[in-house]
Amino acid sequence: MVESLQHVNYLKFRSGLLLEEQQTFKSTSMLEKIETNLEEQSVISLNLIVSQDDTTQYAENNKGGMMESGNAFFSKNEPWPYKIEGVETITVPAGTFECKVIVGFEDETKLKYWMINDKPGVYAKFITEGVSVFDELEYRMVELEEIK
Repeated sequence: MVESLQHVNYLKFRSGLLLEEQQTFKSTSMLEKIETNLEEQSVISLNLIVSQDDTTQYAENNKGGMMESGNAFFSKNEPWPYKIEGVETITVPAGTFECKVIVGFEDETKLKYWMINDKPGVYAKFITEGVSVFDELEYRMVELEEIK
């Protein structure tokens, strides 16, 4: 993973939250800033939400050394239970990628990941579907827009 991400500065994603009443998506941009260290065989990703007014860090993920050493789903949480549905070629704004498709759950939220086969640690797309704190359906789709 470290070698495949060493020349990546950031991943840009478009995140869309379904507004059910309007049958449209409310979109925001997200950046995943990547820092690799070949010597320590580690990767850090800083997850940022970009808005008109501000850029806010909302998460940090580490893989290497003793941290997250068992997480094959870097930089996402490992769903449980999960199953591999197969391989699919999908097209997103960043390009066309052959991906391993995984479906699973994190608590009550259903997840579907498209993990790019030749870019470990990079997702072309993911979908989450669950119930919000207000007991309403929450459906979010995130697509890779750019690898820089």
